[in-house]
Amino acid sequence: MSLDSPQSIPSSGGGTLVPFAAERSIRIIRCASLTILGLYAGATLYKLGLIARILPAAVNCRLESTVEAVKSRTHPLGDAKRFALARSHLTATYSLVASGMLVLASGVVVFRYAPHIPIAIPVTTTLVPAMLLFGIPKSLMLPAGRLLCFFASLASAGYALGPIGWVAQDTLVVFVMLTACTVTGITLPLYLTRGMISYVMSAQVLSSALSVALVTAPKQSRDISPFKALKEQAGVKVLLNGDINVLFTMQLLSNIGVCALHTLPIIYHCVTWQGREEDLRDSIDPVREAFAICAGSTYVMYCCVRWACRLLIRHVTADSSGNPSSGHGQNTWLALSKYSLDINRASGVASGVVMGLWYVRVVSLLQRGDLETSLNQLRSVCARVSPMRLLLGGVPPLPVHS
Repeated sequence: MSLDSPQSIPSSGGGTLVPFAAERSIRIIRCASLTILGLYAGATLYKLGLIARILPAAVNCRLESTVEAVKSRTHPLGDAKRFALARSHLTATYSLVASGMLVLASGVVVFRYAPHIPIAIPVTTTLVPAMLLFGIPKSLMLPAGRLLCFFASLASAGYALGPIGWVAQDTLVVFVMLTACTVTGITLPLYLTRGMISYVMSAQVLSSALSVALVTAPKQSRDISPFKALKEQAGVKVLLNGDINVLFTMQLLSNIGVCALHTLPIIYHCVTWQGREEDLRDSIDPVREAFAICAGSTYVMYCCVRWACRLLIRHVTADSSGNPSSGHGQNTWLALSKYSLDINRASGVASGVVMGLWYVRVVSLLQRGDLETSLNQLRSVCARVSPMRLLLGGVPPLPVHS
């Protein structure tokens, strides 16, 4: 379901009106997601003991008896002490993931306002701390030093990827939002559930409700709203105008990927550990695991942008092959595909070249000081092939300033 329905009804003022059925569906989805979030908030307050201080004694006793009845039907995962250790470890890991993605995005912002640093410096400060973090045993490094390597590497990576992140702002915003919803949805149910099945289901429901509540937020805001400037940002417009089904699917894929590759293996590793607890603590490392998750998310974002470039190259080759009279016959890439490369490999190579050229072009524009006009011109071209816009639609390209 798209928030900008293609079947919008023209209004008398020249705009469009969302059909009543679509508007009602959006309102129902929004209310359902907010209700789910409210239930989780209430469960969290109950877990913290705040509800017992507010409710009357009679109501509180009935509520506690209901909760105990539900607990009697569930069984904790293995040793309760080991599960508590896994819960503490996962909380620390996903807190680092959330802060690491914010630091990565801040590196992109720093590049926007200070682009004159030679790009070799952030590349070096990305690789060296990462090698120190993974190459030196954690027993030989101070915890503060390991955190410094973690954040320094991610901040430098954000700066090094600044040209791509700035041009593809909508993709960056979507991935930061998905990461935030995923880590919140995975972490909070650790404190509210006991069984494995209930935990997995609860994590999917909470993170999906968070993302849907954001996507279905009203697009219009008052002039005094602190979020008005935020909603004018291109990436946020992609979210607010996006297709709910696509974003919901992306959120589920993000949740399932993190749960299957990290959360569930860590829980199983902790609850089935046969050795000493000190050895178990030494076998898990939240800093390295958080760095791996952040690096994986960044790589997926890079692949999305590269996929958009590849789609552009294939579109160009298709146009050239369909109109041979406009040039010297068949396109060069198609000619190469007959002899040494297929069209998929050729378009993949070309997309890498195009990304490299865009990278150099953005760096050149920023270092020359020609900022707003030139960047908006470049972004207007990139917005037409933005991976998030191709998936979600509904966002017009940025205007080209003369």
